[in-house]
Amino acid sequence: MHFIYFCKQCHNCVGEIKLTNWNETMLGFDLLTAAEKEEMLIMDLQKGQGIVKVICEACFQKELAQPFLFRETSSIGLH
Repeated sequence: MHFIYFCKQCHNCVGEIKLTNWNETMLGFDLLTAAEKEEMLIMDLQKGQGIVKVICEACFQKELAQPFLFRETSSIGLH
């Protein structure tokens, strides 16, 4: 399975990993709620690809510096 990690804020590729044998626990997906999985993961088992939405370090730092900006835009659906 080929997992591609994208930043949900800036949409840049954060990283990729290819695994032949994997499970949810190995990748930490078992710690997510069903709602979090739905929001963060797009799995296409037929294509052998998973898209994982995360936040990159740069966007995380921006959010820490101006959390009010990210909360306001997130609440109106802008990402």
